[in-house]
Amino acid sequence: MINKDAKLNPKVFEKDVEMKAVREGYSDGLIIAGEKDSNVVVLCADLTESTRAQKFSEKFPDRFFQIGIAEQNMAAIAAGLGVSGKIPFISSYATFSPGRNWEQIRTTICYNDSNVKIAGHHAGLMTGPDGATHEATEDIAIMRALPNMRVFVPCDAIQAKKVTAAAAQLWGPTYIRFAREKSPTVTTEDTPFTPGKAEIFWEGKKPQVLIIATGVLVHNALVAAKDLEKEKINDGGGAPSNGRARRRGGGSFGPARAGAAGICRPSKYFWRIRKPLGLNKQIRNGSKGHCSRSQKSYKAGRIIIHPSRHFLFPLLAPPPRKSPVRTSGSLSQRIEPLPAGRQGPMGSPRNFYLTSYYK
Repeated sequence: MINKDAKLNPKVFEKDVEMKAVREGYSDGLIIAGEKDSNVVVLCADLTESTRAQKFSEKFPDRFFQIGIAEQNMAAIAAGLGVSGKIPFISSYATFSPGRNWEQIRTTICYNDSNVKIAGHHAGLMTGPDGATHEATEDIAIMRALPNMRVFVPCDAIQAKKVTAAAAQLWGPTYIRFAREKSPTVTTEDTPFTPGKAEIFWEGKKPQVLIIATGVLVHNALVAAKDLEKEKINDGGGAPSNGRARRRGGGSFGPARAGAAGICRPSKYFWRIRKPLGLNKQIRNGSKGHCSRSQKSYKAGRIIIHPSRHFLFPLLAPPPRKSPVRTSGSLSQRIEPLPAGRQGPMGSPRNFYLTSYYK
């Protein structure tokens, strides 16, 4: 059953549950942080509306800086602001920040323990029409590898607001991960949130299975816990976390260790990351996900939301196809199928490669 102390949304299992994008909470949290502290500033890499920094720019125009398409420069500027007493939030897509500017985050922000907050948007599979190039599935792993870095993954818009406001009050480098598309609202304004603590959202009388989740998949984990209860498996025991990871020095991912250790044996993790150092480093990393406008991407061929079955399996490679030669000046590019037994670049299931030659 749902943990009453968690004070979750009473309509969390209903069809008419409120659907709201996690990134909307970032917008509200920035306003709260900006009103509390005049040192809060926001930098954006030409994605003001998409990252929901628009409201802050309108309310505090003198504290908003449009850097343009220059994520590396944005990180370096923020590092200087952070060591100068400001509390900078840098906003971009997660594939670009921290994807493109990881070295600048490592060297200018983390090395100096600068008080910078990094907002990575469009994270995970729910990137809508933006495609696989904007689909960040490695961001948690690469940020966890950095010293002095906190990592937050809010499960809905309400928690995202709390996380953003709280991040402004915490000293040090911080990464916050936001999803693009609308997802069920799991929490309420009264749901407890303590940075660094795993919240138990579901309790069983005799728990046998532990479900750990973070981000938008917390809702799916709750649904799975409810299904287990119907099947009379450990009376549904499960413990979704509050979606926070921390990597500080030799620290480790796994906030549920403090809040849920000893409850029952670990069983399944609900996540959508393909690299080691994520929530479950055992999840395979040989395939690339596909983008979607909704949580259907977790059911359509990649993830089965059920803790008693394997929930990840590779996407099938597309069938070979012929493509006409494209000519630009004297340089022609041709798409050819890969030889049998070979994979595409970066281990992707795509079995085509681009060849260039001069006529």
